[in-house]
Amino acid sequence: MKIRFFLALIAILNAPCIGLSQNGGQPSEVYNLIVNYDADFGSLSRFYFYESPERRERFKKFYTDYLTSLNNFQFSSLSMGGKVDYLLMKRNFEANIERLTKEEAEYKQIEKYVSIGQYIYSLENLRRRGISLNGEEVAIGLDKIARSVQSAHTNLSKEGSLSASLANRAEETIKGQQQAIKSVYEFYRGYDPLFTWWVQAPYKTLDSLLSIYAKAIKAKTDKSKLPKDDGSGIIGNPIGREEIIKQLRFEMIPYSPEELIDMANKEFAWCDKELLKASQEMGFGDRWKDAQEKVKQSFVPPGKQPEAMLKLYNESIDFLKKMIY
Repeated sequence: MKIRFFLALIAILNAPCIGLSQNGGQPSEVYNLIVNYDADFGSLSRFYFYESPERRERFKKFYTDYLTSLNNFQFSSLSMGGKVDYLLMKRNFEANIERLTKEEAEYKQIEKYVSIGQYIYSLENLRRRGISLNGEEVAIGLDKIARSVQSAHTNLSKEGSLSASLANRAEETIKGQQQAIKSVYEFYRGYDPLFTWWVQAPYKTLDSLLSIYAKAIKAKTDKSKLPKDDGSGIIGNPIGREEIIKQLRFEMIPYSPEELIDMANKEFAWCDKELLKASQEMGFGDRWKDAQEKVKQSFVPPGKQPEAMLKLYNESIDFLKKMIY
């Protein structure tokens, strides 16, 4: 019964975000909006495929517009499936708007480090619309940016450290500029011989400098504010209690972080109890590490795995037959 319950729960949690109404299993009233949203999201993601202020503003408007369309539905008149779809989509739209607003605030704080790439964004905007570019002018522009990147890299030593989130944001923005200029270069390269002749060398130089600059900005992370290594070698970027609560709310988990930790400790205590119980049944007493080692060493010789799997299969079939008959 427990296994069937968890399989059913997993199926529900992994189901598509399209609820069915109680009217003969027909798609909910929100179905068409979801289909349009998926199509528009795919188109925008392909059009704005790298980190940039323009992408952020466009997606913010995108989510805001769809949230407005969703709010036009009368929630009380929706079917059960429609209400589920409504709540899930509303949650997603609001969460994405909040995320983009946070990204915008972070960008303003690191703008002085990354504003040198504005010319790259302007080239990519022209590339998206298939406008012919003057290779000589582009080469001169890229050369100027390369010198600006070198200067910015030199001046980094005079700047203070950055929080982990801001350093990550700056690094991602620089990498986004790399993706943008790569998109421009690969679009015209070969197709436009003059563009290729003029831009090839300046592009490679700028791409290399941007990689170095991104790593240098990442290295500006204030490590004094990061948690100490607990021996695991994993040192993350702590998001804080407030952000954890937001993420729990997004996942519709009605517990505080403290309550979850308390539940986890109770489950760990149960696991420890069962571990000792199994160790004692194996004849190792409280020496559970020895019991674990015994289990780890209980394997068949190399090449005998298929026979072991067949043996387990037959045992399972025999067990089921006894249960049924």
